[in-house]
Amino acid sequence: MKFKKLNINSKTLVYQLVFFILLFKGYCSSSFAQENLDKINVAQEFESLDRDINSARTNQVDILSPRNFKVANSHLEDAKKGLDKQKDLKKEIHHQITMARDYLNNANEAARLSHIHIEDVVIARQQAVAAGAPVYFSYEFQKADELLQKVTSDLEYKNTQNAKKNRTSLQASYSDLELRSIKHQNLAQARLTLIQAIKDGAKKYAPEKLEIALTNYKDTVAYITNHRHDVDQIHARSLAVNESVNQLIQTTHDVAETKKKTSEELIASTAIEENKGNFEDQIRTQQSAVANDQKTIRSLEAKIEALESEKAISDKLEQARRKFTSNEAEVYKKGNTIIIRLRGLKFPISQAVLNNYNLLLLGKVQRVVKDFDKNEVVIEGHTDSIGSEAINEKLSKERAQTIKNFFLSIDAVSANRIKVIGRGKQDPIGSNDTPEGRAQNRRADILIKL
Repeated sequence: MKFKKLNINSKTLVYQLVFFILLFKGYCSSSFAQENLDKINVAQEFESLDRDINSARTNQVDILSPRNFKVANSHLEDAKKGLDKQKDLKKEIHHQITMARDYLNNANEAARLSHIHIEDVVIARQQAVAAGAPVYFSYEFQKADELLQKVTSDLEYKNTQNAKKNRTSLQASYSDLELRSIKHQNLAQARLTLIQAIKDGAKKYAPEKLEIALTNYKDTVAYITNHRHDVDQIHARSLAVNESVNQLIQTTHDVAETKKKTSEELIASTAIEENKGNFEDQIRTQQSAVANDQKTIRSLEAKIEALESEKAISDKLEQARRKFTSNEAEVYKKGNTIIIRLRGLKFPISQAVLNNYNLLLLGKVQRVVKDFDKNEVVIEGHTDSIGSEAINEKLSKERAQTIKNFFLSIDAVSANRIKVIGRGKQDPIGSNDTPEGRAQNRRADILIKL
């Protein structure tokens, strides 16, 4: 019995010894892990990962490995939420960053394989992006991207069948979008001016200049089709086309204005001149009466100058109003600002892209902006009330930036005279309780500072 009891106690001692060894090992391991975690700067890790993900997006990895990239970006967002909270989540943030980094590495590797299998498609897409296809032809570009993502999603699982099937058509789609974007970038302004000139009666008032402008336009379109990457020559030809169409519309307006003058307008013009003479006589009388008071004279001259300036602005404002229908835009003056509220430009839900039917309306806007060629231009983007305040503020600024990019692409205004503001959902013009009202609120306003 004593021997047996001693044996039991020995086992107990062994078990206890093993327990304490494991406990000590776990404590050391935990302390070591905690010590290593204390040395990690998760904010720097996050910034490094954020830069790498943005770089990967620039290299089209989000398209070439959509599944891996999406998961990596999701972990990045979770890490950002942890950083924004006012408590210590260092271990969780580090875990999210590590997971994001792993998926980003997988995405980069999958993208490398996509380059191998569909290199010509990747290059064609890069060239389409560089030409501005996502802005100018957003719907078609998005459709091509949707098909490409199906192909690259299969490539993530080493399935190349879909790539072989769609490779040629995808390359052709992106190549066509690139060509159309180059034509749009270089000839959109000329095309809009041609359309406007024809609407204003160019066939009747300036047929010879119309023929010249059309020939220059068609020749340049053909040249771009055959030499899309000859940047210098395309630029020179586009300048020549723009010059010819500007001469066309100017001549059209000048001849039309001359022929529209009627006898009643001439009589009215005579009456205006008589009133002007009476007004000048009054000024001379007043100036004579205060000849010895220089301060009064300067005040009178300042008032006259102010009236003339106000009259010039009023004339420009009225000309701007006549350019739009009531469904297209509302133009009015508020304080020292002229506001063009674009009712006819409605952005798609959650998007900041321009559709083809917006371009003629923006063409009218740029002609108004050119009439105020020395004034600052502010583009305000707006959203409906769906979504968070932060998302809407970001989306509204992206909408304003899209219009700014369009104006810059057609030389409507110099870069130093234009800026963008995102107003989010704070300035609705329609009810956010109805689909129609929300569509009205997805808009942009053009502000011209006087």
